[in-house]
Amino acid sequence: MRVWKADLQFDGVPFPLTGVEVRNSRVLTLFSAGEELGFQSPFESSSQLVFRAGREEVTVDLAGSSAATAKLWACVSR
Repeated sequence: MRVWKADLQFDGVPFPLTGVEVRNSRVLTLFSAGEELGFQSPFESSSQLVFRAGREEVTVDLAGSSAATAKLWACVSR
């Protein structure tokens, strides 16, 4: 596993990450400061997520929907 520096934004607002662990070419684990600063609220209230690591950038349309949270938890529970 490798640890990367990365940038995560919800609707252009930086989200505080404490680290990113690369498990394989398809799985990253994002670490944040704690539950009160968790991912659920930004996922449900934002329309776009942007993740940057090195030269790579991924943009995800969240459409401000709680369906994005359901997808997130579906990934986590696998």
